[in-house]
Order: sequence, then structure tokens, then C-alpha cells
Amino acid sequence: MRDALLVAAAEIAKEFQCSPDLVRRATVHFQQQLREGLSRNGAAISCIPSHVTSMPNGAEKGIYLAVDVGGTNLRVCSVTLHGDKTYSLTESKVVIPQSVRLGAASKDFFGFVALQIQQFLKENDLHKVGDGTVVGSERETYPLGMTFSFAFEQLGVNQGILLKWDKDFNIPDAVGKDVGSLLQRELEALQLPVVIATLTNDTVGTLMARSYTSPGKGDTLLGAVFGTGTNGAYMERIPDITKLAGTRQDSSSYMAINTEWGGFDNNLSVLELTRFDRQVDATSANPGLERFEKLISGLYLGEILRLAILELIRQTMEDDHTPFAIPASSNLYQAWSIESSLLSVLAADKSAELFPSRLALEKTLDWRNPSINDAKSIQVISTAIGKRSARLAGVAVAGIILQSGRLQHMVQTEHTYLWPYRSFSQAVLGCMRMAMFFVRRIWSSIWHVRRSRVADPERADSTSNLLPCAEQSQDDTATLDIGLTGSLAEHYPGYQEIIRTTLRDVEQIGHHGEALVRFGLTKDGSTVGAALVAQAAMARKDS
Repeated sequence: MRDALLVAAAEIAKEFQCSPDLVRRATVHFQQQLREGLSRNGAAISCIPSHVTSMPNGAEKGIYLAVDVGGTNLRVCSVTLHGDKTYSLTESKVVIPQSVRLGAASKDFFGFVALQIQQFLKENDLHKVGDGTVVGSERETYPLGMTFSFAFEQLGVNQGILLKWDKDFNIPDAVGKDVGSLLQRELEALQLPVVIATLTNDTVGTLMARSYTSPGKGDTLLGAVFGTGTNGAYMERIPDITKLAGTRQDSSSYMAINTEWGGFDNNLSVLELTRFDRQVDATSANPGLERFEKLISGLYLGEILRLAILELIRQTMEDDHTPFAIPASSNLYQAWSIESSLLSVLAADKSAELFPSRLALEKTLDWRNPSINDAKSIQVISTAIGKRSARLAGVAVAGIILQSGRLQHMVQTEHTYLWPYRSFSQAVLGCMRMAMFFVRRIWSSIWHVRRSRVADPERADSTSNLLPCAEQSQDDTATLDIGLTGSLAEHYPGYQEIIRTTLRDVEQIGHHGEALVRFGLTKDGSTVGAALVAQAAMARKDS
């Protein structure tokens, strides 16, 4: 019976496979839809221009307010930029009530945000202006960088029209309105000395924060979120943002693009949905939309796992087996009741007795004394779901890398000193450089093996060990720097290494190109990034 249980679990897990062929086809299609988003409005990947045209270099200084709106929690912060790639942060965090997130009037929602800002100012003795503690105090106001993690059309650096809600938010009367103005109105109603300096998407904030803190010499290419939701922002040449025709910029100018890649391939040209994915989509707040996000993000992974477990129970009961002692009152029978953190626990457990997994299942599902094989069967399915999430995350990262053209440029630059040479001395020098080139490639391969072993979830604190390895680039001048944030990127064991495996499966990247990628965890990206964009906006205003 136990062997039959594991066989059934393995068959269900196969439905979540993301093959190298699917990765390659999806990457090609991602690039196509990305370019379409750069050329017109209304595309599947929206590619929303942010009007942010400069990147931090680590020398920025000052103290700024920031508010992060868009997740389960609302965060209000003061951010001190020290000018040496470091910062300090004072933060207040509060859960956004469901009554405010769903169905409320926009005045109630933004009024709630304004009240939290007021409370933060009082608690940190910042409600008195003119004391010299905050940059901009001489204007009798505090500049505020606002991170808003929903799709909006950026009209200016502090203006944006809300296009749609997602992630279990739905306040209909805010759609089509300027988010910055809605919050500013509530701030003024409370007579707070705060002016919204910038309105920024959280991915743009992650991109800016990573650029400020990055140990490398080059600019950061991408800021990506893999958590409750998923999205990415990258720097694109303004001449290639053809829907901005008429924008006065020279050919070398860049702008941060909020891709809104969660809408990739909504028509399912290449993505392959399982029966469980279709159930999740049908019962979500936005059926038929953001399907790419629903395959990746933490908001949906727990529900996918729940439905797969129910299917496993159904199959085993049909075979006259009753392997699971789960009561009818269990969360297993309540839709959207399992959080993605359970998948991280199951993926990390490599112990022989699977005690952490069994304990987590007992606690989460009210499951009385699950056996080792019971836990192993759930672990097989859970791991397949988590791996697919990371593989598809890799598709998005690969698409941005190839669209940027930076990898191709770096490879061409390397090759320019390998072939050919006009003199004997040049040839000797070229051979020496070629030797060093291949030594570096061999070392990169060895490093990948070592990093994979370090990332083994059986090792203590494996996820935290993986991140410093990614920071230790062997060549800062030849690195594609990428900032990551979100619960999956931070807590799911080996998530980054699975993304790297996916990059190696893309022919135009391969082992060589993947070795040039450096990931860095950007924990406070949404708030620090908002402060950095506010700093840049105030600097431009003063100049």
C-alpha cells in the first residue's frame, strides 16, 4: 500500500515538470511579448515606463520617508542613506485589514495608509518639521517615496493611474485614478507635513536598492520579486521603448521599466497548466488573468498543493486504501487555507525520519501522526510544485537578460582579445589571456558544484549560505547583477540554484553566460528603493 501511495504521488508530481524544451520555448515567447509591451499599450507584458532614468551608485546620502503599499502588511519607514552603499532603517509594520483591502472605498483605504504614516511620525518624533532631522525639512515638509505594488500607468515621477488590483486587493472606485493624489489628499486631511515625492513600483524599488548596495562596479540589470506575487523591473534603452516615441533623450539614455510580467502568456501559447492550476485560476479573484504569476507566486502555491493532496487521497481511496488520518475539520478541506511556507519546510527536510515535515503536516492539517511514507508522498508533490515555480522564474530572468543585450556584449568583449593577433608578442599575450579565460570557466564550473552542495537543504542554514556565495563574484567588471526579493527567493531552499539551472538550459545563455550572473538578496528593496527614487527626484528639483 505504501509503495502504491508513493507511485501515485510521483505520477501527480510529473504533471508539474518544466522541461528544458518548455523553458526554451517559453523564453523565446517571453522576449516576443516583452518587445510587444515596449511597443504598445495593452500588451500581455505591460512594460510600464517608470520615468526613473538614473541608477544609484552607492554615494547617495540623506534621510527619507518611505511607505510600502501592496502586500499583506503596510510598512512605513525612515531610511538613512549613508553614502557608502549602506543604509539604516526604522520601520513600522501593520497588517492591512481585509475590510480595507476588499470592497472599501478608496478614501477608506488611503485614509488608513495616511493614519499609519501619522502614527509613525509621532512614534519617532518626526511630526515636528524644521528640526533638521530629515532632508527637505527646510521646505516644511518631508519628502515621501511611495512604493505601490500594483499595476499603474506612470504619468510622472509622483503620479500614476491605477490599472488593476491583484494579490487579494479589490477597491473598485480607485481604478482609473491617480494613486499619488488619493494618498496626498488624505495626508492633507490629517494636516501632515508630508509630500509624495515619488510613486514607485516595488520592483523598480528593488532595482534601485540593489544598484545602491551592489558590491560590483557595473549597474544592476534587474530587480525581481518572487514572493506573494512576482514581477520584475529592468533598465531599457529609451529608443527601444517605441511606445514613448517623441521622448527627448539621447540614444544612450535608459529608463526603468516595470514589466508586470505576471500577465505573460495569458492565452497559454506555451505555458502548460495542470488540472490543479486550472482550478486555482477559476477560483481566484481574477480568472483568466495573471496566469504566469499563478504558477510561480507564494499566494497560489499552497492552494495548488492542497488540491494535489486531495487528488492523492481520492486516488488512494479508490484503491481501497485509507492512508491519511485527516479529520473532516482539517484545513485541507478549506480552500486557500495552506500557506506557501509549508512548501519551504517540506523542501528543506532531508532527514531520514522526515520529522520536521511530519510535524508541519500535523500542525497545518491537524493530521494525526503522519507516517514517514505519508510525509514523503506529500514532499514529492510539494517539491515538484516549488521546482516548477523556480524554473518559470528562471524563464523571466532569462528573457530579461537576453532582451538587454548585455550578455551578448560581454561575451563579444571577451572574444575580442582572443582572436586574432598581428604579431608574435600579441599572439603570446592572446594565448595567455585565452588560458586565463578557460581557467576562469573551469573554476566557475567547480564553483557551481561547490555552491550546489552548500545549498543542499540537508545542511544547516542552507538558504542563507547560498546567498553570500552568489555575491562573491570572481570578476566584478564582467557581471550581470540581479537583485532578488520576496519570500520564495529568500526562504525556499535552493530557489536561486534552480533559477541558475534554468538559465543554463537556455542555449543563448548556457553555462558560460550563467557564470556571469550574480544574484543578491535585496531585503528592503521596496522601501529603500522608494527612498532612493525620492532622493533622485529631490536632487533634480534642487538642481
